[in-house]
Amino acid sequence: MSNWPHPPRRVRARTAFATWSPFGPAVAALLLVAVVGGVSEWSDDDFRSPRDDWSLDACEARGTTVASITDVRREQDRDGLPTSWALCTFRYEDAQGTPHTASSWLRADLLRAGDHRGVEYLPAEPQVARLVTGVVARTSSWLPWVTSWILLPLLFATGLWLSHVHRTGVVLRHGVATAARIVEVRCPEPARGTKRRRAQRCRVRFAYRGSDGREHVAVQMPRLMSPLGELLSTAKAGDELERAFAVFAEWAPTRVRLVATVELTEDAPA
Repeated sequence: MSNWPHPPRRVRARTAFATWSPFGPAVAALLLVAVVGGVSEWSDDDFRSPRDDWSLDACEARGTTVASITDVRREQDRDGLPTSWALCTFRYEDAQGTPHTASSWLRADLLRAGDHRGVEYLPAEPQVARLVTGVVARTSSWLPWVTSWILLPLLFATGLWLSHVHRTGVVLRHGVATAARIVEVRCPEPARGTKRRRAQRCRVRFAYRGSDGREHVAVQMPRLMSPLGELLSTAKAGDELERAFAVFAEWAPTRVRLVATVELTEDAPA
């Protein structure tokens, strides 16, 4: 027991971030992919704000007129081929006869400069306008759905995971160390290839005595290639781990983490 590091301890970031693994890292990766993908799609639209579309959709009495299209820029896909979307620049006059120039996306295969199309605009802000059946920003059609059903749930799950990572770090840094006894352990045979071995996990049930004087049992699933996984690969039920121990929160004995001794070190004195 003398080789257990005393609090406050230094905790490896990898050890703390192993909390809720692989669920937590997978959710964070999905959030990153969703954000990067959304920003990429938005950049393809030249970062045009969807606010104008939402304002026009919410307006019950939109102004209408006829516009003259002055320029048509067909969108191209990744292979350089034209798509059915075209960014149209158009001129129009509002109800007071004031001329305006705006642009919007429109799905049309046959569009050319000089064509005339219907326009809808905000009476209070006549410079906010779009062609009928068109949109100012294409993000306006998918951003609310993506935000509500993908980004917010992923953000909530990532935040929840990070809060548990922080709690694990606090427990490992300041928690009470105690001996751990293996109740049940299952470790797979090492697979061929480093990537496959990194994905393999052990499952261990261990018993420890908390600050309340009672024996508790917890379950943990460390990676096979982690320091703890290497110790568990040679352990069996009934063993009391010599190079690993349990650390629990003094105020909550059930908040526990089984950790290898090499994963924690004592803080150097100030």
